[in-house]
Amino acid sequence: MCETFRDCDIPPAPGVNRAPCSRLAVTRAAGDGAVGGKRSTRTGRQGTITRTGRRDEGGERVADESTGGGPALRPREVGTLATGRLLLRPVSVADADAVYGYLSRADVCRYLPHEPLTHEEVVRRLPAHAGGTRIAGDGDGVRLAVVPRDGTAEDGAADGTATRTDPVGEVHLQVHSAGAATLEIGWIFAPHIGGRGYATEAARELLEYAFTEVGAHRVVARMHPDNTASARLCERLGMRHEALHRADIWVTGAWEDTSVYAMLDHEWSATAP
Repeated sequence: MCETFRDCDIPPAPGVNRAPCSRLAVTRAAGDGAVGGKRSTRTGRQGTITRTGRRDEGGERVADESTGGGPALRPREVGTLATGRLLLRPVSVADADAVYGYLSRADVCRYLPHEPLTHEEVVRRLPAHAGGTRIAGDGDGVRLAVVPRDGTAEDGAADGTATRTDPVGEVHLQVHSAGAATLEIGWIFAPHIGGRGYATEAARELLEYAFTEVGAHRVVARMHPDNTASARLCERLGMRHEALHRADIWVTGAWEDTSVYAMLDHEWSATAP
């Protein structure tokens, strides 16, 4: 399993790190493996000026005068993404049982900002995430369920009740700073699918979307320093270990450190297949 998201009330919200939305990465699926503001930017229709920039009449990103002419993000409504083996679709309230299956586990929640969730808590939190599909302004985020296209990952599910459309985990993408064109990525995966490369495949697809479709200049992942599975995933993706923030987040009665990985758009371009 892998969890990344440090600053987010995760089940409400993308990714998996641990505090309210600034720590995203959680990877617990052995050998693979995260998630995490507040909306403040209006996105409007084509040509509408926002706090972080505007689009021309064709919907393309243009320079934002408020940031000295620097780049602004291209607003997007995120739908379903597909890889060779996976579908990444917006999470649904119908996913409650499957999400509960992994977010009720102590080992999965070890690096998350909350204790294992009850089924009632998952059901209560999911609707807020199901409605979030827009990436544009600060705090906007999406939570995508990861579903194997051939249904094989249902094998080994804890209670044997998994179906072909049940998610085996989730990936998250959130606007960390629209003005700086910076996004945050995160993930969480069920332990039984570890070793299949699903976390790497899903996270790489989301990174590509962040850079090529949303126009990110920088993508970060934040995690607990002991979360070695997520750290290894970041390294497989080509992300650099950029910082270690000491005692920067209060989690379950104690201060904890945050490890930060990052990638720039030109680094992605150099490594993308």
